[in-house]
Amino acid sequence: MSESIALIRETLHAAYPAPALLIYAVAAIVFLLTRRKTDEEKVLGTGALAVLLVFLFPPTALLIGQRMRGGTVYWRFLWLLPITVLLAYAAVTLITEAKKRLLRIAAAAVFAALLVFGGRAVYRSDVFENATSRDKLQQITMTTAAVINQHAAEVGNPYKRLMAPVDVRCEIRQFDATILSCVGRSFHGTEGDDSDSYVYFNRIIDGISPDYKHKIRKYMKYYESNYLLTRTSYGFAADLEAGGMEKIYDLDGWEIWYAPKIKNTKHADDFK
Repeated sequence: MSESIALIRETLHAAYPAPALLIYAVAAIVFLLTRRKTDEEKVLGTGALAVLLVFLFPPTALLIGQRMRGGTVYWRFLWLLPITVLLAYAAVTLITEAKKRLLRIAAAAVFAALLVFGGRAVYRSDVFENATSRDKLQQITMTTAAVINQHAAEVGNPYKRLMAPVDVRCEIRQFDATILSCVGRSFHGTEGDDSDSYVYFNRIIDGISPDYKHKIRKYMKYYESNYLLTRTSYGFAADLEAGGMEKIYDLDGWEIWYAPKIKNTKHADDFK
């Protein structure tokens, strides 16, 4: 139970580093449930309260949160909490109910000030990172795409399937559709026992665990990945060289390997 409470606390802190907005939302819920003048207010207030209570209920974090990538994306549950609608509805209602124009202007100014000082600026230096390119992707993603495309042109092989850490895999897919991913989306990630082959794969490809089973070549063959992006520190080099794979990039702790013997068979019709 203590783990569930910790997950709830950490999720709230991550989702609302400036807790004022959450406090405003709770105040808006209380306001709507106290008024209950319209069906809209009843539905909005009751629904928001139900979502918040379910989220804060420790067994929910235990049963549902742990199935959301081990709790790392439990904050997505808060998408069900309509904070923007709650704040807007409560503020507009209070402002428009003021009979005098001066009072309405004053109320609007107060609510605007609460939002400004209670929120958190997006472009603060501690939360905003300048993009290294106009594509707004990390440099290693751009470099990987350029190296693979140049190499594929040189060897005359249009088939390009990349095995790489998950963050680069996701960005490559957005940037260059001709470079295929070794695996698709899955809720089955790095949580679990190494006896699970897919868990072991995710752990070694992201550098969470060393490849003590020496399976990197088998994974490349199984997923028909003829390109591999990895960090030098992950220690794949000896196994890759033993398998006849070629290093085509080595800089700043990153390596890109090419497996000339790996062919496309599962999706051969796409590359005739």
